[in-house]
Amino acid sequence: MDRRKKPIQQQYYTRERRGVFRSSEGYDTIAKSANLDNNFIKKTIHPFCGYAAPLELLERSEKDAGKYPESVTFFQADSGEAVLGRSVFVPADFTGLRTAFFMHNYVIPAERNDEYVKQPAKLFRASFAGSYDIEQGKELPEVSDIPQQAGDSGSAPNHRAFLAGLNIGATLFKQLLGAVVASVSSKKKVYIALDVEVEHLARNSNRLMEILFSALPYEFRRRIGFITYAKEPQSKKYIHVMFVEKGSIRAGDRSIEKDYCFDLAQGRIVNAESDFANQPYLEFAWDHLDAPRQMDDFLEYADLMLADMGDARKMAIASYHELCVFYRIEAGDDRLYRERPAFVLRGILEYFAPPSALERKERLNRLFLDKFAAEQKTVDRHIAPELSVWECFVQYFHMARPEDKGQVVKYLIKSIHLSGGAERKKMYAALESDRAIFQSFFQTVFAYDELVRVLFEPYAERKFESLGSLKEVIRFITDWETWCPQALDNLTFGELAETTVVARMAREGNLTAAAGMVHEQFKRWKSHEAYSLLADRIVSAADYYLLAKLDLDSLTKEDFMRIGYASELVADEYAGKIKALQAAQRIYRLSEPSETEFAGLSAREAETVQQLIRRVLADEIVPANYRKITLAFAEITGGVRGSGKGREETGPRVFYFDLLTYVREHGGSKDTVYSFLKWSGRDEYFAGTSRLYPGYAKAVKQYFQQYDREAFKSGKDRKLLYADAPQSLQRVLDDVKYDLSGGFAKFLHRKGKILGLVLGIVVVAVVGAGILYNAFFKPEAVPAMAYNIEEVTAQTVQGMNVIEIRFESADGCRAFQGEESDPAAYNILLKRGEDEVTGALRPGASGQAFAANGLGMKPDGEQDASSNAGSTTAEGTAPDGESAGGTGGAARTAPDGGADKAPDAGADAAQDGDANTTPEMPPAGSSNEAPISLPKDCEDGRITIPLDPSYRWIGDEQLWIDGIAYPIANKLEPAMKEEPEQGTETLGEAEQGGQ
Repeated sequence: MDRRKKPIQQQYYTRERRGVFRSSEGYDTIAKSANLDNNFIKKTIHPFCGYAAPLELLERSEKDAGKYPESVTFFQADSGEAVLGRSVFVPADFTGLRTAFFMHNYVIPAERNDEYVKQPAKLFRASFAGSYDIEQGKELPEVSDIPQQAGDSGSAPNHRAFLAGLNIGATLFKQLLGAVVASVSSKKKVYIALDVEVEHLARNSNRLMEILFSALPYEFRRRIGFITYAKEPQSKKYIHVMFVEKGSIRAGDRSIEKDYCFDLAQGRIVNAESDFANQPYLEFAWDHLDAPRQMDDFLEYADLMLADMGDARKMAIASYHELCVFYRIEAGDDRLYRERPAFVLRGILEYFAPPSALERKERLNRLFLDKFAAEQKTVDRHIAPELSVWECFVQYFHMARPEDKGQVVKYLIKSIHLSGGAERKKMYAALESDRAIFQSFFQTVFAYDELVRVLFEPYAERKFESLGSLKEVIRFITDWETWCPQALDNLTFGELAETTVVARMAREGNLTAAAGMVHEQFKRWKSHEAYSLLADRIVSAADYYLLAKLDLDSLTKEDFMRIGYASELVADEYAGKIKALQAAQRIYRLSEPSETEFAGLSAREAETVQQLIRRVLADEIVPANYRKITLAFAEITGGVRGSGKGREETGPRVFYFDLLTYVREHGGSKDTVYSFLKWSGRDEYFAGTSRLYPGYAKAVKQYFQQYDREAFKSGKDRKLLYADAPQSLQRVLDDVKYDLSGGFAKFLHRKGKILGLVLGIVVVAVVGAGILYNAFFKPEAVPAMAYNIEEVTAQTVQGMNVIEIRFESADGCRAFQGEESDPAAYNILLKRGEDEVTGALRPGASGQAFAANGLGMKPDGEQDASSNAGSTTAEGTAPDGESAGGTGGAARTAPDGGADKAPDAGADAAQDGDANTTPEMPPAGSSNEAPISLPKDCEDGRITIPLDPSYRWIGDEQLWIDGIAYPIANKLEPAMKEEPEQGTETLGEAEQGGQ
């Protein structure tokens, strides 16, 4: 065994007493090579181990095993291994009673697959075992090569004669081969039923499969699977071609209706193409049936050309058609090139697309260069090439070796020179789409003055005309710095650039933005010796055009900000416009500009500057710009005024009121006006050493009278106005305030001292009275609101109905409870609608317990002993010993509509007609009180008050504490809400009956 090759494994399969995977009799692997993986055998090989005898032989009970066709199987698994096996009929198994079959398989390692794929004879002449004695053991040896059958394998094949014997001519062969190719690259199967006797089926199917296999491209051979005999068509994984018993392909069989079916016995072919007139590869295969070496040379050639092209390209039959054309042209069949030269050239270029493909595909490159030489000769004879052919050599430029690129460019130049009109325009467009060849093209053109004149200048003229926007024009000009710098020195190009830039500026919506774009793009060329002349020429032309069209009176802020190059503009006829623009920009940039910025300007120009400053600063009314805004409202006459200093009496001439109105309109708020006023009080344009200039003081008064009359009535505005205001401004503000005040205020202002004394006496008297009141008459009770009650709820706690008062904090709870020595005094009422249904709560004697007289009622409206106390008029004693006020529960109505029978005091109260007066509670500790113990510390911030157990809860109650109502959140158990028994009225029903 050759140790340099990975060995080939073997496996036997048949019916025996025992096997490798089973200990009882039956079909199983009975022997295998030691290194053959068991899982691979069971999952991959076993599904192909089988044999079904032909129906014809079974019907006649044929005993001669030699007449049963053997079945050869070949497939390639997903893991890369190839399996080659043969299954033969066995008349009797080990029992002698049953027929069986015996199968022998070789497993070829993935790395050795090409060794057999490229030498079909090693597959189709393989030698197999037909039986095995299990007593020899379960292990089979590995082999270095598949054993071959004895016989003459070196004789010249006569495939065409063999096919003729099967009635297979050129068309049918190409149909068969085309179907096999399509099957390998798709999910369709190929089923073939030969018109031969069953005894000869195996030999004929094996030979036909070998012929088809030998004609297949290598990539298809690496994927194909076939079976040379099966009883009937069946779809099996990895199998593409299956030879079946004659008569087994039934018409109308839906399981195979989409597959390729060749029932040669019946002369019926299904789904196979019949037009192969323009399929070069199939033609080539038929023509070279008996020339295997030439066929193999083409297949090697195709395999090399497609090695780096990806699976999709390798598995496309079209690839082999075009490669076959290239192969035949290379062999001297130039007719195929002359018929479709662009098709051939474009096809070759596709194979050069992968990186470094040219070096690996030298045969194809030589073919391309050979055709390029032929095209050069055509051009040398002054014959313009076809555009499609010319474009192929443009594409080839990137792939060509350095020594070939120069020849390609010269060919392109000559071709364009010979072409004209629309063809030349398309050629230039093709160059423009490929910047590298475009650059090389024009660098070669500029090496010859004549070519510059006849090729470059006409091209530049047409190109400038076709460019639509200024941005496109600028990009086209600046790109030549990279493409071919020599073009920037060309006079014609410079003239075209200048005129086109100005022409496209006229189309732009914003002229200043357009001029700014020109400056921005060409400013870097200003310091470049080679391009500075062209840059100056273009920029100057743009500036002249801008100045000619620019209207300073309507210049927007955005445009003003864009013209950052005004100092560079020089043009005598536009000198005034330039000076005005420069003055405005100086005022805008300087922190403390003065009237000297207007020097040299006419009155009209100065006015233009001021209007421009007002527009520019309209949304920038901030302290840093106050001086600039002031200059925009100063009176400028005779070119320039003197400084504002020294004019203590009159001050400089400024349109003050217009200025204040401007600040108000654009400042955004009165705060901005106030800020400006305080700034102006210290500025030489508005104030002297101690006071505002009269004209400005008048303007300030006019401003408040017209726009802000309420300023001095608002404390906030007054504070803002006077805060940090200089004395000169404050005096004027005082005058304005006086002028805007009412008659009484002016009277107070005049009589201020006398009224001030009287007012002081009144204030002292009021304050004293308050002190006396607090000392002797201040109430002790604390309003319930002060306790910060958060929520009141009715709950069921351990079977008892309670009302819980929850405070926001424990401090509120303690305040509500009061100190032991000074308990709180308040009234608590439980109300249903407008009717009170409880007595009052008062603090107990100890200050830590509360008396709850009759808090709650029976469902029928009658009170129990405890409840009755709540409606009596017993005298109660408050903690301070004074009589408690009449703040108890209201009188109630009995079910019959009459008043409850109450003791005398209660009756008196009822007779008085005061429905909201509750009799006084008995003193704490009396027999009728229901004391409620409260936690002393109130740490949980809650107080709980029990209800009378018989009280029926309706859900619309409210708890009133010191006259403040609190809604009660009902959290009672459901049992507390159920309806009363029959014959029993709720409080609500009793009340309704009384009404």
